[in-house]
Amino acid sequence: MSAAALARLRDAGFTVGTDGDRLAINGPLMTEPQRAWLAQHRAEILVALNAEVSQHPLVAAALAEFPGARIVAIRQAHAALNDPKNPDAWK
Repeated sequence: MSAAALARLRDAGFTVGTDGDRLAINGPLMTEPQRAWLAQHRAEILVALNAEVSQHPLVAAALAEFPGARIVAIRQAHAALNDPKNPDAWK
């Protein structure tokens, strides 16, 4: 069901990601029923996002090299490297 919940949000026109351990959702203004549904399915949406991220070849390699690493930490490092306000990130 977790992948289905994520797909349902995307099909409704929302872009779904994470900000640390929180959901980051952009798109049209949510209705109250959508907000209630999101609150009910938040945990499974986070599980689906983590599953997607862990399947990425670079993330899988990082998790294999650093078995104790958490996906959230890898996402934060990735965000820092791709931050346009941080031109020195790749040096």
